[in-house]
Amino acid sequence: MTARTPERIQRRRTKGWSLETEAERLGCTVRDIVYVGRGTPWGNPFLTGVGSVPAPGPLTPALRARLVEHYRTWLLKEPGHETLWAGPDADRCRETALEALGRLRGKHLSCYCPLDGPCHADVLLDLANRPDTGDR
Repeated sequence: MTARTPERIQRRRTKGWSLETEAERLGCTVRDIVYVGRGTPWGNPFLTGVGSVPAPGPLTPALRARLVEHYRTWLLKEPGHETLWAGPDADRCRETALEALGRLRGKHLSCYCPLDGPCHADVLLDLANRPDTGDR
C-alpha cells in the first residue's frame, strides 16, 4: 500500500517519463500504481464512442467533463443511466468494473488524461477509497 493519499497520475509517452520515476516521487512502488484506462475493466467507454454518447471531434475540457459525468452516472446506475448505455454489454462492463473496484483501494491511479482536467480516474479514486459502509 502507498503511504500517501491515493492520487491520479498522468501517464505519458514522452521520452524520459517512466512509471518507476513516478513511483519514486510518490514514495511507493510501481505495484501501488494501477492503470485504469482503455483495455482495463475500469476504462471509460464513453471516451471510445461506445454507447449513445459518442465522442465527436477533439476532447475539449467541456466534453471531457460531460463524458466523465456520464461515466459516473452509468457506473453508479444513477437516474438517467439507461439513456447513456444500456443492454447486456453495458451491464457486463459495469459489473466487471464494480467487482474489480476493490483492487484500486489505496492505489494511485494512472490514465493519459491531463491532470488539469476531469478524468474518470477521479471517479474511481472516490469510489475505491470511500469508507466501507457495506452498501457498495
